[in-house]
Amino acid sequence: MPASGEIAVVEIDAGTIDAIGIWPFPRRNFADLIQQLDQAGARSIAMDIDFSAYSTGSDDWALRAAIKGSSAHIILPTFVQQAGRLPEDNRLIERSATQFEKAGGSLGIRRPSMAALLAEGQLPANRFTIDFGIDYSSIPFLSMRQVLEGNFDPGLIAGKRIVVGATSIELGDQFPVPRYGFLPGVYVQVLAAESLLQGRALQTSSPGSGCCSCFRSVCWSSAGPGALR
Repeated sequence: MPASGEIAVVEIDAGTIDAIGIWPFPRRNFADLIQQLDQAGARSIAMDIDFSAYSTGSDDWALRAAIKGSSAHIILPTFVQQAGRLPEDNRLIERSATQFEKAGGSLGIRRPSMAALLAEGQLPANRFTIDFGIDYSSIPFLSMRQVLEGNFDPGLIAGKRIVVGATSIELGDQFPVPRYGFLPGVYVQVLAAESLLQGRALQTSSPGSGCCSCFRSVCWSSAGPGALR
């Protein structure tokens, strides 16, 4: 089953890391990326990026200005981080959710998942099984380097929901999944969203012992056009 084509990935790949020469990237690079994608007519831009690393005031303001000035809907992550060392979990990621507890664990306060925001309201019950029958290789993609250099066809971006995330192996954002073995986290996120968009989100009566939820510790906040939260 092919992907819908409504969601495209901008990959932080080895070529992008080589071109910028440092990781984490300065936030001004993501500001430039948002501006390029917005000018190309992106419908929404989801940043599957951890912005918790040190940054400078000027880079922060550049990113803020890019988000505030964007006509595209911007989706940003928030994180819930537990203290201490967590046991290693090698179970397959098979399920996702439409919402998570808000960062900080405030009871009764929940935020939508990235898949839910990308699906724009096409939601089943809270937890669902991702359909890995959708061919991830059919998801449109570009290198972040191509976008920053302006070396891309705007038609690949116009009207699409864009997800920016790491695919370079050295960044370690790889997860065990059915069918494919391992996939970059950004593609797991997109397959979860595609499952919702295509009405292929599978329901289960119980969580099951052999699988785990997709990115339980990550929830998402949404900034509309011209807004920053």
